[in-house]
Amino acid sequence: MEALVEIKRRHEEAGAAAGAIDAPSQVITALQWTVAVYEAGATHMDFRNAVFKVGGDGGYPLGGGGEGGVLTIVGIGSLPDDIAAEMTIDLAGGPGSYPGGGGGGGGVLKFEGRTVETDDIAAGLKIPVFFPANSVAVADGLVHLLGGGWEYYRVPELPFATIIDAALVVEFGTTQPNSMLSFDVSVLDPGENRRHLSRIDVEVPEPTGPLNRVCRSVRASIKFEAPGVHELVVTSGEIRLSVYSFEVRIQ
Repeated sequence: MEALVEIKRRHEEAGAAAGAIDAPSQVITALQWTVAVYEAGATHMDFRNAVFKVGGDGGYPLGGGGEGGVLTIVGIGSLPDDIAAEMTIDLAGGPGSYPGGGGGGGGVLKFEGRTVETDDIAAGLKIPVFFPANSVAVADGLVHLLGGGWEYYRVPELPFATIIDAALVVEFGTTQPNSMLSFDVSVLDPGENRRHLSRIDVEVPEPTGPLNRVCRSVRASIKFEAPGVHELVVTSGEIRLSVYSFEVRIQ
């Protein structure tokens, strides 16, 4: 035990005699960046130099090729150039082996939106405009509609199934460009029964001025079961972003 204590003492004295050791500036910067980005309790994976084989392999002689897969990336609209340069995504199907081997199916790279977070709301994200219409189209960044702003919707009978369009304007505030956000549209009937209608993914564009907003349209099948006031609701995760009320009337 005394020998171990003596070894420990000598190491401590040697370390103290060495004085302060300054880390290189690039190491300090990397550590600061890590603290800022990697939140506590989260799991992160480093995909630098990773290879994703999404396309199916080619078949052996006289055998069928493999089906292509789907690589889904959530939360961004596209891979940033610096990240794309450090990883390989192989979507091509492999060739079949001679004789008679079938080629592999091609893979798909898919980007999906994430749910809105409280930080997005704090950054100014909101949906200031949302309403149904008889017809909605978006062109050149503008909403073109026919028969919008319903007070009531007439149906010949109940239950009644139909297709409705809706227009919405999303303001992003200072939410990070290239983020991909998902929004759900549902209907709440007079009995407080909620039915999901549609989901839409919206990419945050690069701002060109003090405001950053986009217009989008949604088309959904809906079935009315009862007369009375219904609510069309836009949510993302647990956050309620917009609501539009209208009455369903029997002709």
